[in-house]
Amino acid sequence: MKTRIESTEYRGVRAISLSNESLAALVIPSRGGKIASIRLAPDGGPFSGRELLAQPEGSGPLNPARYDSPFTGEEGWGFDDTFPGIDPLPFPYYPWEGIPVPDHGELWSLPFDARMGDDGSVSLETPGIRFPYRFTKTLSLEGSVLLISYRIDNPTPFPFRGIWTAHALFRAEEGARIELPAGTTEILNAVPGLAFPERGGRYGWPRGPDGIDRSRVPPMRGIPNAWQKYYCGSGTGSCGIGYPDGLSVSMDWDAATLPYLGIWLNEGGWNGQYNIGLEPSTGGMDSPEAARAFRMEAEPIPPFGSVGWRLRIAAGLRESRES
Repeated sequence: MKTRIESTEYRGVRAISLSNESLAALVIPSRGGKIASIRLAPDGGPFSGRELLAQPEGSGPLNPARYDSPFTGEEGWGFDDTFPGIDPLPFPYYPWEGIPVPDHGELWSLPFDARMGDDGSVSLETPGIRFPYRFTKTLSLEGSVLLISYRIDNPTPFPFRGIWTAHALFRAEEGARIELPAGTTEILNAVPGLAFPERGGRYGWPRGPDGIDRSRVPPMRGIPNAWQKYYCGSGTGSCGIGYPDGLSVSMDWDAATLPYLGIWLNEGGWNGQYNIGLEPSTGGMDSPEAARAFRMEAEPIPPFGSVGWRLRIAAGLRESRES
């Protein structure tokens, strides 16, 4: 199935589209290589033309992203990469200890160099600003699957222990089911909220302390603390979302390289948005400092070395599996 690659625009910003007969993806090189859209092809089927990712409000042009600016509701859509951490805290490891990590990391606000390959792929890369690394990701389509290959190079003589996290925000819908890796029975809470009140608290899954099935997405609630952010182990490296109309979105990865999975469910408590974040990660709890405290550190990138992994996103009609 041949992939078409085209230069286009998204909300007034240059973008690159990849598409075939089953799927289309849109990436914005100047905005951190953000994947702005993953859309099923308009094939006349039950999910024809369905957008998978949460989208920005309104229809006007996007404002420019600025390095080291707060990650606000204006950015709460699409699929960003966060590195070397999510929380804006000092980096804890020698010889970069004390250097502030920007809010949601460096990558989302940086312009990427983009190359369109003859093989139907799009490669994007950028160097770090405060931290010495080179980040590369390559997008391609394999039938109804979006395949993303990652590589981070460390050009220094010191190990580098940053945390990469997929900040992939999907559409939320009341009654949808969040599917954690098979066999998950407990989650570790990262951000206090209405459902899970204690940071670092361990809660049963899928039923929380109130007895409610937390795998089911509640209705939109625009009240304070109406959110959930928690972690579990990657298990076999698979998670997903099952929607009430039968659409299933799945994400698969190499669990040996990405041993943790974060879930962000915004029920309207943060900037009035309604979305689900599926967030495989090299380390846990949103920052290198917290990961160290909870013994969920990322494996270091070796001196003069690199680390790489692949992520697959697919969608279609299938029976939801049990979490």
